[in-house]
Amino acid sequence: MPVARSANTTKTTHAPQTAMKYSWIQMVAATLSRFDLGVGGHYDTVIHPCILKGQPGFIYERGITELYPGLFNYLEKLAQRNHLKLQENRRIESIEFNAERREICSPVIGLGASIMLKQTAMGKSGIIPSPGNVLRGNHTLIDVKHIINIAAEVKQKGQHQLIDANSMIKIKGSEREKVNYYQACLKKNNRNKLYHYFEGQGFHALGYMCGEQFAVEVLLGGGPLNAPGIWGPLQRMSKDPVEFHLFMGPGTQNGFGILKSRYILDTFKNS
Repeated sequence: MPVARSANTTKTTHAPQTAMKYSWIQMVAATLSRFDLGVGGHYDTVIHPCILKGQPGFIYERGITELYPGLFNYLEKLAQRNHLKLQENRRIESIEFNAERREICSPVIGLGASIMLKQTAMGKSGIIPSPGNVLRGNHTLIDVKHIINIAAEVKQKGQHQLIDANSMIKIKGSEREKVNYYQACLKKNNRNKLYHYFEGQGFHALGYMCGEQFAVEVLLGGGPLNAPGIWGPLQRMSKDPVEFHLFMGPGTQNGFGILKSRYILDTFKNS
């Protein structure tokens, strides 16, 4: 079910900058920061991409319309602007824990990401999607706002490389065959850690190690309440649960949403 999270009342100030100085991910980070002022709170739930009557869309948890109308209002606007269908979950179990279906085959996006990583320094090790998309051990994953901020920092500071895209991570009809890949070692929580950011036509993701596994955080969509959009390969994600986060500002028409999915890859040394 949807979760209402406590708001952070600490305000953050940012030096004024022009849009000309921002990359796409930096624009997202800067805009999202305006909704972290402890005014309206943070809500999140899980939605499920699927095909409904021949059209892409989402299945959402039962009870959202009554309990969290702000979440449903955002979903409606997202659907209207992007020609998507919406349907309430009719099953008894929560779609968040429908792991049995994920055991059947590896997620398409996870497989596509592992193929791309073989073109980078990560390719020195073997890397494949983790069965069931399961993270082993007790490792700290990055929350959604830090994912956006770290991705923006890696884009700004990281070493750049062009790598080949593949059909598994491309939006249908996309003509661009290359993805911009950035890597940077950043100090977070008093520790240096290597982060990877992928940015292509319809594909934006942050990657980082979790023990001996590699997490890929794919940004599927989001934006302000008045103009939500799809940023990623929705039709390639029909078997994958999507985290839907909504950060509210003052007023019912002032919010910013983020839709993302996480893919866990196993790494191993090549013999």
